[in-house]
Amino acid sequence: MTAVAFGTAAANASTAPATHEATAAQAMRSAVMPLAGNVPTEVTAALDKLEKSSQAFAQNFDKGSPSLTAVLLDKARASIGSGGVTTHLPNGAKFDVASATTYKAKSGNGPTILRLPLAGTNVAKASVLGITFNATTGAVISTSEMLIVGRENNSAQVTVWQDGVLSLNKITSAEGQVSDAGTASPTNSVAASDGFWSRLNNCLASLGIGWAVLSAITVACSFACVISAGTGCLLCILAAAGVTNANIAGCVAEASQG
Repeated sequence: MTAVAFGTAAANASTAPATHEATAAQAMRSAVMPLAGNVPTEVTAALDKLEKSSQAFAQNFDKGSPSLTAVLLDKARASIGSGGVTTHLPNGAKFDVASATTYKAKSGNGPTILRLPLAGTNVAKASVLGITFNATTGAVISTSEMLIVGRENNSAQVTVWQDGVLSLNKITSAEGQVSDAGTASPTNSVAASDGFWSRLNNCLASLGIGWAVLSAITVACSFACVISAGTGCLLCILAAAGVTNANIAGCVAEASQG
């Protein structure tokens, strides 16, 4: 087994600043302009899906302490090193340990969750490994890994592994189209509503993201919500935490104004 790259020492996580305080729901409600009514239905559906996933997760989980993050990082390192947890880092990528976050169930007997972002050239910041642990024994219950990488024509490829097994492999375009990986990448031929897509992607680009990445997240959300097993669409919210500090809804509102 090849060595797995961790971005920094696990001990650094205990002093790393919190970078994911804003929830998806807060970000989606942060738009200050009303939608003009010419927003494509897939955009409003994506925003709604992210918000509902965030709300469901927030009802069941609280953010963990830095000390819990350090403990779970040690467990993750041991599990990955022993092969108990399988990961799929592309060449040149690593785990961004300094940005790791943990969540603990509000109910006393619920699981704890480690959110471990992936980082690397052409790797979208929504890429993430989520590991669910038994809060009592510390044993790994399940893993969810999502890799989003940029492709040609401003598209993105989203690949999901559930417990190390490939579960999803799709290509998403900057206009929200979805196709199977291995087929021709979606092109930019979709007719935009008075330039909506161009305005939206220009705004999102200023925030360091693109609609293809958000589409990739919502595609994974649709899958993750089926297999979440009570964790509130775990993969969806863990991925969304990487992008929703940005004012996504504000960009949608701005683009809708024409």
